Amino acid sequence: MTFHHRAGTAGYYFGVDNMCSTDDFRILVHGRVIDKAQRITVLAFLPFVEDFVRLNPDGTINNTDASYIENVIETALRSKMNAQFSDVKVIIDRNANLVNTSNLPLSIQVLPLGYLTWITVNIGLAAQIANS
Repeated sequence: MTFHHRAGTAGYYFGVDNMCSTDDFRILVHGRVIDKAQRITVLAFLPFVEDFVRLNPDGTINNTDASYIENVIETALRSKMNAQFSDVKVIIDRNANLVNTSNLPLSIQVLPLGYLTWITVNIGLAAQIANS
């Protein structure tokens, strides 16, 4: 990372925070959002580890318990990350056979905030300004 000065403003600013990848974490700010979401998820899920959930006859998690866990995690993310993302969704795999595996797969989808690195401005002279 490098610092730079912006003409007409006081202070120094971070340069474009590109990372050495082309995936979701190509800019540092996205990595920070995911890292924080991961830490909050672990803390929110911790009370459920080594605990019981109700099962359906086929060994999959009861829908009510799955929805409850999803809501607990999603609420923790929304409350502790405040306005650091646009939206979030927690999805528990309701097809996982807990009797045989004791493993509950879940996925978290985080929609990041838009990140303005460049702004394109079209400017020119006009013979007439039309009201829109």
